[in-house]
Amino acid sequence: MYPANDAAVIESIEEGIATSCSLMVPCPWAPQAMKLLSQRPQVSFTKNCSRRGCRARR
Repeated sequence: MYPANDAAVIESIEEGIATSCSLMVPCPWAPQAMKLLSQRPQVSFTKNCSRRGCRARR
């Protein structure tokens, strides 16, 4: 949901804790997550689309 979450997901994959992730589109954090994923072609991910969009919860 936030840049720190994106970084934590990538780190967990690189450390072997997780094996893949999911990208919610369109969401405010999606461009940053896509940039991280584009720099790591070995990371498996799925793209989820929503007609309602995404809202960050605080």
